[in-house]
Amino acid sequence: MPTEHPTIRSKENNFRAEKTDYYGQMAREWLEWTAKETGRKLRHKFNGHEMTLGPKKVPVDGWKALAT
Repeated sequence: MPTEHPTIRSKENNFRAEKTDYYGQMAREWLEWTAKETGRKLRHKFNGHEMTLGPKKVPVDGWKALAT
């Protein structure tokens, strides 16, 4: 599993490294640290398990997985 932030390179940008979702990546670092410190698995968009709530499907990061 990747442990660093993904780097995007495209032909249109002469293969220069591009960072995406800066604040999302900061949140990911905090969520991963919190998960490690508490010994719990937290679901978020960067590990492919982001939860949604309600009829509007509002995305929620940091959801505690009950059974994994």
